[in-house]
Amino acid sequence: MGQKKSRSRPSNPPPASTPSYPTPPSNPPPASTPSKPPPPSNPPPASTPSDPPPKYWVDRNSNNCFTVYARDLSITWSGDSRYWRWNTVEDGGDRIDVAELLDVCRLEVYGKLDTAYLSPGTLYEVVFVVKLNAKEYGWEEPVEFTLETPAGDKHTRNVDLMQKQRGKWVEIPAGEFRASPEQYGNMIFSLRQLGGQWKKGLVIKGAEIRPKTEK
Repeated sequence: MGQKKSRSRPSNPPPASTPSYPTPPSNPPPASTPSKPPPPSNPPPASTPSDPPPKYWVDRNSNNCFTVYARDLSITWSGDSRYWRWNTVEDGGDRIDVAELLDVCRLEVYGKLDTAYLSPGTLYEVVFVVKLNAKEYGWEEPVEFTLETPAGDKHTRNVDLMQKQRGKWVEIPAGEFRASPEQYGNMIFSLRQLGGQWKKGLVIKGAEIRPKTEK
């Protein structure tokens, strides 16, 4: 008979009943801990100013000055041709749109500017530039002009437009404040006449933010 070949057994085979598991990761996060995206690098500072208004210049003392034209103001019902009409006029070599009031009983005009654009420490005034046409009506009640600063200070003036010259641009101050290097934010300026009387004939060019001469 031929010789049987002997087979060698593997040393220490794994038990047949022992399953093989993958190696767990080291220090896994708890199952209940949600993963959070990393914060953005170099976030913008809170005082980053918004987009500036279209017209900017400096005065003879190198202080910043701005004009917020009527198109950049918030005028209630200005998109409805029954109440307002937009006209194009010349202004210092530029063509701009002005808003002409046709007929409303509730007049509300708001504007804003980030004070981060202003020259720190400078005394500023906000002045609306408006005109009353010859054929106007409804201005027996005064118009309220208001300026609110980032600090929450509010300045209000009531102006009788009946005393203003017709057909000519006039400047009406809403208020004044000193630009602070420590406190930035939007200043809000407005003109309003909320009485129930219908009115017509006011033309709005815009509002100027400029240094005021200190006495």
